[in-house]
Amino acid sequence: MKAYALEKGKAVYRALQAKKVHTMVDVLPATHNMGTARMGKDPSTSVCNSWGQTHDIPNLFVSDGSLFPTVGCENPTLTIVALVLRQADYLSGLLNHGEI
Repeated sequence: MKAYALEKGKAVYRALQAKKVHTMVDVLPATHNMGTARMGKDPSTSVCNSWGQTHDIPNLFVSDGSLFPTVGCENPTLTIVALVLRQADYLSGLLNHGEI
């Protein structure tokens, strides 16, 4: 599974035309893809609002590390979980009011 995941991860980066792909085989095999659907107020510089709701498609929400405009040096999992829980409350409110 580890070798398969490593190859699939490298394939993603190659498909995105990465100039170099570095792997750390003896370290935990994980990748956190972030920043591809960043949050922001301005649709010309961001994909989603602060709730992860896309600017262009009102009923489409992003719920992962893609929302981050920048990346820190630590594992983002707990921050992603916190954003998703916050987003779930927001979505629940929208659904209860018939807004989506």
